[in-house]
Parts: sequence; structure tokens; C-alpha cells
Amino acid sequence: MFRKLVCAIFVMTVTVGFVLADEFSGVLTKVDGAKITVQKMKKGAEKGKQEKDGDPVVLTVNSDAVISKGKGAKGGKFEATDKIETGLKDEIFTKIDEKKGVNVRITAEGDKVSQILVITPKKKAAN
Repeated sequence: MFRKLVCAIFVMTVTVGFVLADEFSGVLTKVDGAKITVQKMKKGAEKGKQEKDGDPVVLTVNSDAVISKGKGAKGGKFEATDKIETGLKDEIFTKIDEKKGVNVRITAEGDKVSQILVITPKKKAAN
């Protein structure tokens, strides 16, 4: 009886942990130490276009967060490719164009970021 209770509590805890993790696309507009400002984005009415989703949010990046370049995979998922060794001190983040920002895919639990994938747009083929 006690063993069943312990197993049920374990399964419930793991399930709640997965539910709390949030993954979203956005534009990173500012880096201030371990704090980042991100404008969440959502799919727009036109195909291939994105539009803002609410106001920009300030999040804290965990010291053990994975920061790397990423690319889109099948099924709308994203995968990490090349790790950015210098983390938030990399030139990608220190020289952000305030109008364009940096396209990212963020995994966060509450306001704590555990993964940042820098997404580079696909190059359009020349006709």
C-alpha cells in the first residue's frame, strides 16, 4: 500500500515538472548580466510571418543554461546544433540590433531560463 502511494506521488511530481516547463519563440532585445528581455512571438495571419504576443518579458538565465545555435526540425521542433561557448557574453548578444533583435527559442520554467537556441533565418534561394 505504501509503495503504491510513493509511486503515485513520484509520477505526479514528474508530470507536474513537465507541465511547468514552457517553450516559446521570441526576439531577444536586451541582455543585462543574467537577465534577458524577450518579446514573445506567435504565428501571424500570413504564412511565414510572426507577430508580437503580449509585452516583452524579463527572464533570468540559469548559470547552467544551455546556450547554443539551433535549427528547426521536422514537426515544428527545434534542436541544438553548435554550442555557444562564451554564453551570454558572445558577440551575438553583446551587439544586438535593438530594432531587429536576435531570434531565439527559449525553454523556461517560470522566469528561469534553462535553454536558449539562437535561430538563424533560412536563406531564400535566388531566382
